[in-house]
Amino acid sequence: EKGELQSAASALLVHRYVEPLIAQGVDVLVLGCTHYPFVQPLIEQAAMRAGKPPLAIIDTGDAVARQLLRLLDQHGIRHQAGDGGALQGFTTGSRTTLARAFITLLKIDPAVTCISVEAELASGK
Repeated sequence: EKGELQSAASALLVHRYVEPLIAQGVDVLVLGCTHYPFVQPLIEQAAMRAGKPPLAIIDTGDAVARQLLRLLDQHGIRHQAGDGGALQGFTTGSRTTLARAFITLLKIDPAVTCISVEAELASGK
């Protein structure tokens, strides 16, 4: 979530949570969160270091996107691109971190604003 896709901290998390599964002989791993595919190379490296056969990795991102489109269509709220709309990012964390993540992961550079949830609630927005 901090954009540290290949960092030592990310590798440590994969080591802590994934390598025990690999050691137990897991041969299929389902990526159950939309940002896990970004660390898939670290997961594959962990399996190779363990000397295990390649893991079958199932990325659920496409299925999640298809379900979202189905629900948007079902409720008549799917919006077609091309209307000149704009994307703006909001974060309660670091504006720089989110801006870097947009550029690195999605190759886009929208405006990013840091907000305080408490301030927004207090203002009645």
